[in-house]
Amino acid sequence: MNPLDHSFYRLFLVTNEQGQGLTLEKLGDPEKTPAEGSVMIGTAAFFNLNAIAARHSPIKKLIIIDKSPVAKYFWEKFSEIMDEVNQPKLWHLRALAHHRPVLQYQREIVIEKVEKLLKDKRLIWANFWGEPSALRPFQLEFYDGVSWLFDDQRFEKICRLFKEKRFEFHQASFTEPNSIAEVIHSIPREMTVDMLYLSNIREYATKEEEHDKFVASLYILKTVCTNNTYVIDTLPREGGISSPLDLRQRITKNFLIMLSDFALLSQTQPGYGY
Repeated sequence: MNPLDHSFYRLFLVTNEQGQGLTLEKLGDPEKTPAEGSVMIGTAAFFNLNAIAARHSPIKKLIIIDKSPVAKYFWEKFSEIMDEVNQPKLWHLRALAHHRPVLQYQREIVIEKVEKLLKDKRLIWANFWGEPSALRPFQLEFYDGVSWLFDDQRFEKICRLFKEKRFEFHQASFTEPNSIAEVIHSIPREMTVDMLYLSNIREYATKEEEHDKFVASLYILKTVCTNNTYVIDTLPREGGISSPLDLRQRITKNFLIMLSDFALLSQTQPGYGY
């Protein structure tokens, strides 16, 4: 099979959302976004880690949803990288040998290993074919103030998430309600969803049948959300799918308002941004 002909390969596996700063700032402010739970459910990739790293309240469980086998492969390999990073004695000795503070050295190595991973023949099309304008060199994560790799405090928070096995990947789809029903079974009854990251799913759920299934999935998710679970999605792109995703202040304050918006309005119209 030619990967160029397969929609599963048209993915972005790392940060490609612009305008994250204001959204992440709000997630870090307890007055503007009080805690609603301890679970994050999201699609795509590293924005979820950026959000957890910025969040003022602890996230005890991260669930990534993506139907693509490419995304599954990426997260499996990335989890292996984080397992290696979470071996403190090994990294302490290596950091001393390179005259670096331990956490700084670990962050540098994560970036190096992820860059190498993205050149894997199973992932290269997913990151460099189709929409190069929406990507940026991964090493810039180290210098970007919104990234979980920017400083030791945020980096440690994500390291603990993986060390304590609080990360799950589910090969599911928001346009397949039955698969979403399977996902929520993994959430303990005492936990509720604090943040739901939908990325740009509305752009792809354009057919009436897909849109109806998407709304059905949201109603299933409602059983593990509060009325005020924060829903984060990207702005509709005027330039089409070749334009970068835009996250400027895209937090819907109330899950029920968002659900009504999706159910009653055309998916091409903006939601109630916060």
